[in-house]
Amino acid sequence: PVDATAARPYLGLYEQGFQLRLDEAGGLYLDHDIRTMPLLALAEGGYVVTSGPSMILGRKITFTGDAATQLTMSIEGFDPVRWLTAS
Repeated sequence: PVDATAARPYLGLYEQGFQLRLDEAGGLYLDHDIRTMPLLALAEGGYVVTSGPSMILGRKITFTGDAATQLTMSIEGFDPVRWLTAS
């Protein structure tokens, strides 16, 4: 499960058309173009994509920085993307 309080600082729009959001039930989702990919929290920190295209399925997602400096989202195997704005 995802701790909504822990995920809330990372919500919003990122470069390259990514959006991180919580739904009404507290599920965490990574949206990109027409795809919506559910995420689960990992015990050691970060999140993992649980459903989606094979190129991203099972990839670990981590966040560094904060909104006051430069928040970035890193998807294992891809270049990091910067946070643009809260949603």
